[in-house]
Amino acid sequence: MSRLHSRHRLNLFIERDHARRLDELSAKKGVSKSSIVAAALASWLSPDAADKREAAMAKRLDRL
Repeated sequence: MSRLHSRHRLNLFIERDHARRLDELSAKKGVSKSSIVAAALASWLSPDAADKREAAMAKRLDRL
């Protein structure tokens, strides 16, 4: 792949409800669905994301 293309194509299947919500958000914000998914993935993969997920899970478990 040349340096002109810094992105990789990925085809995936998502739940129908997620697809509907992604369509709605894309239209509401006026941005592409790809950009929303890319931002969500970047957030999920960020170094501090694991700490945030762990804290959220601990909070939920404490409620039980």
